[in-house]
Amino acid sequence: MRITPSNLLRRLGLHGLVIGLAAIGANVFAAETGKTLEIKLGTEIPRSWDDVKKAAYAYGPKQEFDPSTQETHIWLPYGSKGEYFETAGVKLTEPGPNGTGWPLVMSVDGKTSGRLVFKFHFDKPIGAFRFFAGWSEWGVGGDTVGGVEYSVDGRKWITIRQLVEAKAQARIIGQFVDGKKTFGGLNAQELYIRCYSRDKNNPDAQSGAGRWMKFCMGGDPAWGDAAATFFNCQLQLWVTPATGATRAVRADDFLNSIGVCTHVKQGEDDPANVAKCLTYIGIRAIRDDGSADPKVLQSFIDIHRASGAKAVLLPINGDVAASLTQYETLAAAGALLAADGPNEPNNWPVTYQGEASSNKTSLPIARFQADLYAAVKADPKLAGIPVFHSSEAGGSEPDNCGLQYLTIPKGAGCLMPDGTKFADYANPHNYVCDHLKGITEDNIAWNAEDPALKGKWDGLYVEYGHTWWGKGFDGYTPAQLATLPRVTTETGWSTRAGGGGHSDAISEEEQGKLFVDLYLDAFKRGWTYTFIYMLHDSPSQGAWGFVRHDYSHKASATYLHNLTTILADRSSNFTPRKLDYSILDKPTTVHDLLVEKRDGTLELAVWGERANGSDDVTVKLGAAQASVKVYDPTLGTAPVRTLANVGSVPLTLGDHALIIEIAAPVR
Repeated sequence: MRITPSNLLRRLGLHGLVIGLAAIGANVFAAETGKTLEIKLGTEIPRSWDDVKKAAYAYGPKQEFDPSTQETHIWLPYGSKGEYFETAGVKLTEPGPNGTGWPLVMSVDGKTSGRLVFKFHFDKPIGAFRFFAGWSEWGVGGDTVGGVEYSVDGRKWITIRQLVEAKAQARIIGQFVDGKKTFGGLNAQELYIRCYSRDKNNPDAQSGAGRWMKFCMGGDPAWGDAAATFFNCQLQLWVTPATGATRAVRADDFLNSIGVCTHVKQGEDDPANVAKCLTYIGIRAIRDDGSADPKVLQSFIDIHRASGAKAVLLPINGDVAASLTQYETLAAAGALLAADGPNEPNNWPVTYQGEASSNKTSLPIARFQADLYAAVKADPKLAGIPVFHSSEAGGSEPDNCGLQYLTIPKGAGCLMPDGTKFADYANPHNYVCDHLKGITEDNIAWNAEDPALKGKWDGLYVEYGHTWWGKGFDGYTPAQLATLPRVTTETGWSTRAGGGGHSDAISEEEQGKLFVDLYLDAFKRGWTYTFIYMLHDSPSQGAWGFVRHDYSHKASATYLHNLTTILADRSSNFTPRKLDYSILDKPTTVHDLLVEKRDGTLELAVWGERANGSDDVTVKLGAAQASVKVYDPTLGTAPVRTLANVGSVPLTLGDHALIIEIAAPVR
């Protein structure tokens, strides 16, 4: 059930003015105070729904870490077993059947000022945080205000959100703080979060009219979807360490990650036109079907010689020896990037050693993939060539063959032996369009690339964390997924429904902006290569391409061309420098990636992923920079602003990327 303010109100049986609830208690609730929550950044503390039930729903710590953003996610205490720095004028209730269902903090009456304070001590300084507070109920107004604020020293407080009313009245707010705004510039090892109701003119006054506040601190265990809603309803905090200067990545490394799927083997793509498109757009890798036909293999070599793009080829179904021959042919010409595993064997079965995979067993896939991996690694002609896993094979296995691993760990209990090696890289097809009806949500591309998110996308979690088909089998933990070597060999969104396209197509303009974001998101979140499906629109397979059926350019081709032209560089033989930059009041829809060219020029990509609207942010550059240019890849390859001797750059970000170029230092 979707949780809304109205159905939560019905669950609690609340009617009429909240000020009338003053009978809940007559005395100020006094808990043991002065407690500090000790937090170790970058670590995880698992807590499952089974753990909550075993504890009779009492509070226990829960913490996760996202290496791609460096955010440590903390679920805050609730109930009498929680750890609080200060409680005054409030009552804490217990979750579950022996409490109020869902845990609450509420005023003892409608006329006593209330405070609930959390204090955190971190093992290293933090630079920024986000905060979430869900359902709340208020009866403040006139001279009384209520809200949430923070401090790094317990003396100076800064507002996160404050509710001000002309007169006291009942107010229910479904999401008091949405967790999207970043509060930065801290460089502190302590953080205080305070929920309050008080006199705005005399904050120390203990009582007065209209002081009612109530916060939900967790979900009701009785709800059918309790495992999700209990944790989602807790107060939550995300913190990032104070990193100081950020080291850039090489522009060449990012550009090498950009790939696209082609259909040369199927005869739908003309090799000469493919090479022209790749050269114009700046795409450095292609993925295509494998082939034993020397003419087809020569086409891939010709594409490489004309454009520089290397190929990832699928194996020849069930034939390890023939697959090696095609790989060796391309490798000898310097045209092979990687050996791919079988493509979506849940849709195209694998036959190996006389047995076909089916909805009953994936053993033929597992045996073929393991033998292919061993053969590639034993072949001196393929030295240094990586092997990609069979796409979708892990998530769709009906029996536990171990395809949810790169190497089956000891004691995994799989049908294939412990230690079986399948691949160097995990390989999901996390289509950004999956289960979506247009770009109606913020951060669609960013979330599709989340390595541990169990969301609307066929991502890493359901392929390698806990498989989605049938019984479902455990693989890697979320912490392991975050660092798992990975590639995406298919993702995208079509610009026409039908004919093999996505049923909810987007416009060419939307596709153009989205694809630029998608490549940036994937690299930022740790994907080594990303292949968008596909280069060229096809009457039979849909309008997924960068170019139309006649090879004319869509917006996606133009915008990516502009980006790769702005960032153009061909050297990875240097150590990138650092830049002490920050983005003030950074919302969760804004992301950034710092890259450097061989000549020392820094390119800071900053992009927004709002479905609607925009955000005004200021990028602080750490020190005054002699020459700064701003580019908009949707407008061209020339700068839209040229600045001199500036230490900050204001940007308005909506649904696409901007590039801040900082000139190389004078040597």
